[in-house]
Amino acid sequence: MKNSFVSDGEDLLARANNGQDPIWFEFVDSSNKRTGFAVANIDNGYFAARRLVILHYSSLDREHFGPNLDDFVKYLWENIDCDEIKISLYHMEDDQDNIGPDKELQDMIKKRGFRWK
Repeated sequence: MKNSFVSDGEDLLARANNGQDPIWFEFVDSSNKRTGFAVANIDNGYFAARRLVILHYSSLDREHFGPNLDDFVKYLWENIDCDEIKISLYHMEDDQDNIGPDKELQDMIKKRGFRWK
C-alpha cells in the first residue's frame, strides 16, 4: 500500500500545483488524532469533462483506509464541481516478482465504485 500513490513530497507538491484547484485533505478521528491524508486536483489537461484526480491517498492503518476514502469521495462529490473522479495506482513488484497494483488496495477501491481501464 505504501508505494501505491505519489509519495515523494516535492513530486506531490508539483503535481498538485500543476493541475487546477489543488485540494489538501487531512483525516482526523474524534479525538483529533491524524488518521490519513489525501491530495487531489482538477485535471487541466482533460477537456471532455471536469475530471478530479486523486493524486495521493494514505491512511495510518488499514482500519481507517475504507472509512476515510468513503468520507473523502463523499466530500469531493458534495463540495467540488466535477463530472468524474479518477484515482490511479502505481504498479510495483510483489513477493513473487509479479508487477501490478496492491491487490488488497485495488479491491478496497473497486468496492467504492472505481473501475480500471
